[in-house]
Amino acid sequence: MKKPLFLLAILAIFTLGCDDDTTSDNNDNNTTNNTTNNSTNNTTNNTTNNSTNNTTNNTTNNSTNNTNHEVCDDHDSDSDHTWSLDEVEDIIIASGVSSDSDNVTCAGNIATITAGGIYRLSGTSSDAQIVVDSSDSVNVVLVLDGVDLSYSAGPAINILNAEKTILHIADGSTNQVEDSSEYPSEEEANAAIHCKSDLTISGSGNLNVSGNFNDGISSKDGLVIRNGNITVNAVDDAIRGKDYITIKGGTITTQTETGDAFHSDNEDNATLGYICVYTGSFDINSGSDGFQAETTLYVSGGDFNITCAGGSNASIDDSESAKALKAGTLLEISGGDFEINSADDGLHSDADMVIEGGTFNISTGDDGVHAELTLEINDGDITVSKSYEGIEASDITINGGTIHVVSSDDGLNGAGSTTNFLDITGGYVVVNAQGDGIDVNGSITMSGGTVLVHGPTGFDNGPLDYDNTFNISGGLLVAVGSKGMAQAPSQTSSQNSVIAGFNNALTPGTLIHIQTSDGLGLLTFTPEKNAESIVYSSPELVNGNYAIYTGGTSTEESTDGLYPENATYTPGTLLRSFTVSSSVTTVNIQTHP
Repeated sequence: MKKPLFLLAILAIFTLGCDDDTTSDNNDNNTTNNTTNNSTNNTTNNTTNNSTNNTTNNTTNNSTNNTNHEVCDDHDSDSDHTWSLDEVEDIIIASGVSSDSDNVTCAGNIATITAGGIYRLSGTSSDAQIVVDSSDSVNVVLVLDGVDLSYSAGPAINILNAEKTILHIADGSTNQVEDSSEYPSEEEANAAIHCKSDLTISGSGNLNVSGNFNDGISSKDGLVIRNGNITVNAVDDAIRGKDYITIKGGTITTQTETGDAFHSDNEDNATLGYICVYTGSFDINSGSDGFQAETTLYVSGGDFNITCAGGSNASIDDSESAKALKAGTLLEISGGDFEINSADDGLHSDADMVIEGGTFNISTGDDGVHAELTLEINDGDITVSKSYEGIEASDITINGGTIHVVSSDDGLNGAGSTTNFLDITGGYVVVNAQGDGIDVNGSITMSGGTVLVHGPTGFDNGPLDYDNTFNISGGLLVAVGSKGMAQAPSQTSSQNSVIAGFNNALTPGTLIHIQTSDGLGLLTFTPEKNAESIVYSSPELVNGNYAIYTGGTSTEESTDGLYPENATYTPGTLLRSFTVSSSVTTVNIQTHP
């Protein structure tokens, strides 16, 4: 008979194990409503009797989950994961399926759960299915405790109806769930674990899912992952939550042939279709995108190793998408460690992007960081080691962070709308570009920070390229490269700049030194590629007399080509002495208008 259902108002959250080592003496001492002799169903408030009944990782991640992003509603609570062991109903999977519960109907190799409650699944079958079809208001908890389950005619676990389903991976257990490569034509579901209601995955055990027909784990509503060691291999998408995906922890490994690793795609409601990641460890190898959200993709922490469509050396069709992180309206990242190797963009938003923190190592076959509309970088350590264009958006604002970009075309590119601007107020930016170092189809403003550009060697590109104005009022700017299209900041700037050309291209490692007439060094710099010109601007470049040297030596160490301001310098060849008396001084060069 089914035991009475109730939620215990207790502080501990119990995890459930298939085997109970509790002796008969312990059973006599336990307080329980269970009158059967099945030790695996004994209910106790004493958590010391059985190690499998101790509190699991369900509560370990709560400290990182208390603050939700404004679009990420908290669809999960600790009360969903507080239950009593005497409520457990066992479903045994073997050549068929069996259960003593009045709320489980067993017909051959299919067990159908018809009411809310807690059901423990254990055993092995190469052709069996668990169906959930409950119309009451009580959550259905499926405890996976040593399950090896495959089904030949649809999902191995098919949740048709439930208030909410909790898929709990029992501590210490290993579970395998797999569907077949062919489904009946009338079958609506398309995933090894398919759910038409809200689904939450919890527990600290191991869950391996094989989606041989299409997806691995799919919820037609929302999906929450609290923790667990989860591995998903799928033909198409690995993990889907139509309304949302919220990840609060766990170790998740995915492999997909053609689809995304994580996908949320509610197109009918602008407040849904989002993905929120608070923490976790992710090892992703996807045929398409790593994370794709129809609306917002928010990440505040976690460790990410993401490879998309074979990585940055692979070639994909223009119609394909193989981006590591992709958002439809907003990509916001405030933390996390990212190793990205993608055939398409590393970070991508169809609209806006904000980076508040995190560490990024990005190698990509297209853009490193791309937003169709606005991009704001406030903090973080961003390294784009390979890209077509390093950082691209219509409007780019850099307020902080450490940014290193290597690109085969433009390093920073402001293009796409009618405004097109780049505003730099702080941060540390280093660009190594084969195309334009900084290219803005509009205007640039700079009031702080450090920008170092190792620009192009080709005549038809320049270290700086802007259409309207470049007003600089603060910060350090050094840009070296070819001189055929060289530009300096605008005459309307409040901070002085100098642009100088060299009689012969300087080879990598050749020092460029600017000092005052009395020998005070302002700049010692070495280009990483051949350089025909330099643009230099800093608050120290006041009106007065200066000299530019090339060659020579310094005993100091450089960082990204830049030596300490007062580095010891042994002069090489004097290029030219010059006087600064206006905002832009041109030396030995014909500037591009």
